Amino acid sequence: MGLNRNGTTGRAMPDIHRSESIEQSTLWQEVCDQLKEQIGTRRYRLWFGRTELQESEDGGLCIGVPNAVVLGFLEDRYRTVLEDLAERISGRSVSVRFRISARLFREARRSQSEVAAVQGGGTAVEAGGESSAKSSAAGAAAEAAESHKRMRLEDFIVGDCNRMAYAASMEVIRLRAPRFNSLYVYGEHGLGKTHLLRGIEQSLRENGRGREAVYAPAEGWTNEFFRGLRGGPDLMQAFRNRYRGCDVMLLDDMRFLSSKATLQGEFSHTFDALAGRGKVVVMAAEVHPRELPRLDASLCNRIMSGLVVKVDRPDLETRLAILKRKGEELGLECEEDVYELLAESYRQDVRELEGVLQSVRAYTQLEGVGRIDVESARRALRSGGGRGYVPQATAAHVEQAVIERFGVSRSDLHSRMRSRGITRYRHLCMYLIRKLTGESLEQIGAYYGKKNHSTVRHAIRKVEGQLDGDAVLRRFVDDLLRRYGQL
Repeated sequence: MGLNRNGTTGRAMPDIHRSESIEQSTLWQEVCDQLKEQIGTRRYRLWFGRTELQESEDGGLCIGVPNAVVLGFLEDRYRTVLEDLAERISGRSVSVRFRISARLFREARRSQSEVAAVQGGGTAVEAGGESSAKSSAAGAAAEAAESHKRMRLEDFIVGDCNRMAYAASMEVIRLRAPRFNSLYVYGEHGLGKTHLLRGIEQSLRENGRGREAVYAPAEGWTNEFFRGLRGGPDLMQAFRNRYRGCDVMLLDDMRFLSSKATLQGEFSHTFDALAGRGKVVVMAAEVHPRELPRLDASLCNRIMSGLVVKVDRPDLETRLAILKRKGEELGLECEEDVYELLAESYRQDVRELEGVLQSVRAYTQLEGVGRIDVESARRALRSGGGRGYVPQATAAHVEQAVIERFGVSRSDLHSRMRSRGITRYRHLCMYLIRKLTGESLEQIGAYYGKKNHSTVRHAIRKVEGQLDGDAVLRRFVDDLLRRYGQL
């Protein structure tokens, strides 16, 4: 006997939703697996590490999250990406929505109040606001230290493309009072910016003569800030003590803060507090400070008053050095011509170089090849992970790139707002979707709320007319086209 849906007793009936829930669970797991590959493990853990699939009766995916901050961010940045992945996997349209989970909310609050050991000391700190802030920071730092243990400045390959950034990083380490109170390193992704910041942190930890360095990705710093706001004055003060009381603060991916006024205000006060004590702030981003969208003018001026250095794509000589160093780490026996082949073929960034060498290694091991020659390397590249592989772009991928680069929200892009800023980036999305996906004007119009094809055509022509006169826009478009093999 069992309970009917109206609460009365009767013969237990098969649960018609059970097979649907199993299907949803499998679908969500596959979506998560692909999302992790797409955005990287670190970012996936940060935003999706504490989520859960909840029951949904409409055939969609209902995702439980711990708080309103995470809900708002995921709704704004990832809903479209998740829906696109789910549709691709299941072959049907799947809606995704987010809801605060009471269980996850309680777990998050409970974890904030637990006392943990501060990294390095192995001893517990006193209970209270400061211990909560340090415990979460220590756990994150321990995990990051393990994943970044190879990011030492001794292992950084120096070339003309990054010599100035490396020299400035070494000055931060060697001098208690460098000639600048802030260092801003910028350049495309995968060129070693995080390696430099992590290398500074590692060097000061090992031989800093009492100087303390604190590293944080901007997303992690943001999470700590909001935890401080929700946790009360003690927790907030502990957060501020951690970052304003150090000798060197290292903040990665400044772009994440650029369109958020509250975060910029907090960072400005931290910047001033450190500069007032003669300490150093080191920052990294993909673009020049003046190109960060919606960056407060006074904060931009503070950054510009320090040292601003660009890292470029590695030249041939640097690419060869990177490949040889990586080959030594992997224990590869390679002919010199193999390194030259890879260095000539792959020019984008350091991660690409390291990744392709890993692919060659895996393929030749499966083939049973001992010493790798040019021919076996070419076979490895043709097998799938090598040159010629081009990821497939979707409308959601394009939109996500625009959102992350220019600081607009998905809801604004799909709204009826016609302000100059929103319209400009909506037009940019239409232009890039047309270029990268080949979707028809009608399909693109439908994606943006049933706009007709003439509106989309006008948007594309508008962007084409802007490209020659806007260097920032041109660089972004070229980078995205290059990423998807269109340039």
